[in-house]
Amino acid sequence: MIYKYHFCEKTITIEIDEADHEVLIALDREEYNSNRRHSRRYPLSLDNILFEGDEFSDGTDVFADLMRSHDEEAVRNTIRQLLPRQQELIFKVFYCQRSLVSIANEEGVSEAAIRNRLKKIYASMKKLLV
Repeated sequence: MIYKYHFCEKTITIEIDEADHEVLIALDREEYNSNRRHSRRYPLSLDNILFEGDEFSDGTDVFADLMRSHDEEAVRNTIRQLLPRQQELIFKVFYCQRSLVSIANEEGVSEAAIRNRLKKIYASMKKLLV
């Protein structure tokens, strides 16, 4: 059986046996249902308000501020110094442009937890760039 993994900019096709295919389809269905339950319970998503991945409700664009005050290579080197989980979160938010809601659902945490992680990452990056 053929199964397709969809990533932010890329799709990978793999061949698996029928039992594994059924498990993956069941997991996809469970994720879809969970996302629907969440969107019905919390109809206002972060996509509809000021936070667009790098902009907080006070209008501060943290990532753009870092890029303006430092060259791109310095910011990339700083990102490489972060923990792997932090690097992955930066990648999901800025490069894949995923909403905090979808990341929170994927990790089983609240949106606020993801927002707090980002604030800590920004603080670490500012310290490393100084």
